[in-house]
Amino acid sequence: KNNFEIRNMQYSSWDQWDAKGYLHQYFSRIEPEEKATLEFLAQRLATIKGKHSVLQFGCGPTIAESLPVVPYATEIYMADYLSVNIQEISTWLKKDPESFNWNDFTSFVLELEGTLHTVSGSDIVNREEDLRKKIKRLSFCDAGKSRPIPGQWRQYPVVITTFCADSATSSKKIWRKYMKNILRLVAPSGHLFLGALRNADFYLVGGNSFPCVYIDEHVMFDMLTENGYDENN
Repeated sequence: KNNFEIRNMQYSSWDQWDAKGYLHQYFSRIEPEEKATLEFLAQRLATIKGKHSVLQFGCGPTIAESLPVVPYATEIYMADYLSVNIQEISTWLKKDPESFNWNDFTSFVLELEGTLHTVSGSDIVNREEDLRKKIKRLSFCDAGKSRPIPGQWRQYPVVITTFCADSATSSKKIWRKYMKNILRLVAPSGHLFLGALRNADFYLVGGNSFPCVYIDEHVMFDMLTENGYDENN
């Protein structure tokens, strides 16, 4: 069985994951947590000089956190462990009428950037088209491997990983292993944009529960310093 039990919580196996259900539950509107994440990305990406190759590791079935990247990316690579998540993004790339509608998120990101007096329908279409053009590859990834993206080894000047490793296990030991492997993908002097759930044991998708590692900002800070990140930068 793939189910496992920690802290008296029985988690669902990943073959029970429902990508469309997840999108409906957490992205039917812009939740406060997602607003904060997009605000963080828009603000911090604006501090990067030039344009770079970007990896979004553990993208899930969403493009939300890729939308703020567009002005700062020459190309975008997206990777996830679950094929249903990759398929969901692929459907959006192909403009399938059944694909998820991200217009509200696109509009919100454009408003955050503050370069437009008002955001029009054509502005939304243009940003989403720009994103489609810059997404160069959708890949399988496994943070449990020292080379997490099979078949290729490269480092990226910009790596974004939000609600990924922390939302894949309840074990701090395994989470640290996942993060160590993900951090290997960041080029020397590169930029890491990292987001995680705080002090959570699990999250629900429909009637299924999936694991979270119980961490806070102090545990995150310790993990980063253990992996060579300078606390002064």
